[in-house]
Amino acid sequence: MSNLLYSLPMTLEDGVYLREREKLAKFKLLILDDFGKVAMSEGEKSILFDIIEDLAGTLSTIIVGQRPYNDWHSFIDNPVIANAVLDRMSRDRHHIKLRGASLCRREASFDDL
Repeated sequence: MSNLLYSLPMTLEDGVYLREREKLAKFKLLILDDFGKVAMSEGEKSILFDIIEDLAGTLSTIIVGQRPYNDWHSFIDNPVIANAVLDRMSRDRHHIKLRGASLCRREASFDDL
């Protein structure tokens, strides 16, 4: 997610932004990982909306993050963009909440090397 929202604003300046969005819209499945890890600029929030708008109702999108779904509105913190994004994501969605210990926190054993 961070890399995508970092690189897409640069395409605005050289006129490639629409082509990059068209490329994303051709994927049958788009996975946006680490949603909510870092704060987004207003431009990045707008780009997130553009991506969700392009995919809504047509292609599959998986958004993965540590932030609970009911906190996304306050995280996006622009009521217009947050309402628009969440409205488009609310149609035909499946919310999966994982429970239990994180697999990332398992201690690595170097004895098996």
